[in-house]
Amino acid sequence: MGAVQQHDPGVTLGNAGVLDELPEGVGAVLSLCQVGRMRPTRIEPGNHVQVWLVDKPDPVENPNLDLAA
Repeated sequence: MGAVQQHDPGVTLGNAGVLDELPEGVGAVLSLCQVGRMRPTRIEPGNHVQVWLVDKPDPVENPNLDLAA
């Protein structure tokens, strides 16, 4: 399910299912959940960037905790 963001028609918000049928013209995808290696299929692999968010307050697991504010 996807919906155009009301203040920026160039942004579509949606759940993981929207990745299966990306609208034409999509050049980037931001996911806040893990997606499989085969998704999204229309975004070139060279345009994929993986970012890991650490959601733990333990400084051993999250050494950059002081940067979160």
